Amino acid sequence: MGMRSFVSVILTLAAILAAPRPTALLAVALFAAFVLTGPGQRTLAADGEDWRRQLVDQLGEEQGCVVSFFSQVSVVREGDREIIAARAHCDDQRAFDVTRTSPATVFELQPCQSAEERTC
Repeated sequence: MGMRSFVSVILTLAAILAAPRPTALLAVALFAAFVLTGPGQRTLAADGEDWRRQLVDQLGEEQGCVVSFFSQVSVVREGDREIIAARAHCDDQRAFDVTRTSPATVFELQPCQSAEERTC
């Protein structure tokens, strides 16, 4: 489950529990705060930030893209290999499918075509 989905579940659960039992809301809020700020979450965020920063820099330098957000992110780790595939969305409405099979290499960038052509 992605972080946004997890947060949505927690917020929905909190909303359901809030009316009949205010203490339940507090318990859910504390649990969510623990999960979102716990040491495991910081490790996941730190792992994800490195490749994202590298990709933002590469897209800016090579394509003049200011990244707005990433979608369809997939990170697979096998031993020393880390395979990353994602779609990067620029603030000028362009998008790129990106892949990288090793932290030692640059990302392969495949520009998505216009919405009418639907190739990406």
